[in-house]
Amino acid sequence: MWVSAQYINSFINNDYCKIVALCTRDHEKGKNAIKKYTLDNCTVFTDFTAMLKISEIDIVCVLTPNFLHLNQAIQCAEAGKNFILEKPIALNWSEVKLLNSALQKNSVKNIVGFVLRWNSLFKNIRAVIDMGLIGDIFLHRD
Repeated sequence: MWVSAQYINSFINNDYCKIVALCTRDHEKGKNAIKKYTLDNCTVFTDFTAMLKISEIDIVCVLTPNFLHLNQAIQCAEAGKNFILEKPIALNWSEVKLLNSALQKNSVKNIVGFVLRWNSLFKNIRAVIDMGLIGDIFLHRD
């Protein structure tokens, strides 16, 4: 739920967005998120395919475990839904080609999300590295 929370916060702070659906394996967690973030007029789904049938949905965020990314991204494309796909986009090159094929067939906009890239902890680590405060970083393999 941590990654989802980052996206929810971003969307609720954007005047041009409205969250209309959450999809989760645990209906109670979805209801709790609606309450926590005061998501009025938001429906909880436990069935991804059913959620994609909602005409009001313009963008889907695929924030599920990695092994589900390919199938759900293809479902979004086939449903004509633009989507944000949290990394990784696929588990191997064959899956990348399948996703690319689905994107070529369906004119949907998509982007790969790197939610941690904007996390303040990682920004601070990058600043410490850039200032040389911890010395040279290198990878040593045996």
